[in-house]
Amino acid sequence: MTQFEPFDAVVECAVRLLGLSMARLRLFDSRQRLRVMAYAGRVVKAEDWRIVPIGEGFAGKVAAGSEPVWVPNVRADKHVRDIPWVREEEIASLAGLPLFAAGRRLGMMAVGSREERAFAAEERELIQSYAAMAAWKVLPHQHVVEQGRFDAAK
Repeated sequence: MTQFEPFDAVVECAVRLLGLSMARLRLFDSRQRLRVMAYAGRVVKAEDWRIVPIGEGFAGKVAAGSEPVWVPNVRADKHVRDIPWVREEEIASLAGLPLFAAGRRLGMMAVGSREERAFAAEERELIQSYAAMAAWKVLPHQHVVEQGRFDAAK
């Protein structure tokens, strides 16, 4: 088992079980910056991902908050439509979910679809439940990120 296998399983299951086009898992390092730890689905330029400070950009704002952010129509949302990876990966609908477990803020998970989705109440509940389970799956391995024992996302 590699140090990233638990993280990979989280995003791969999100894509497969939730019928999404992509999922990314960003976790806080020891300096409270978000790092991409795993991804699944269509990815254009993984090598261009950067470390994101809390509160900056879509990922940083989601991780700093306490509620999911739902964007059913990316092209109509001025806050996300110009994010390079969203545009390049042709994401039509996007959701960002802060990850919490055992009273700790762990990071965030972004999930997206290349098809526009309304994110109906039932689907939102399912995605939020999955994010909560993902946080508990990640929690025992958070030390890998916090102690800087990693090289790159994949």
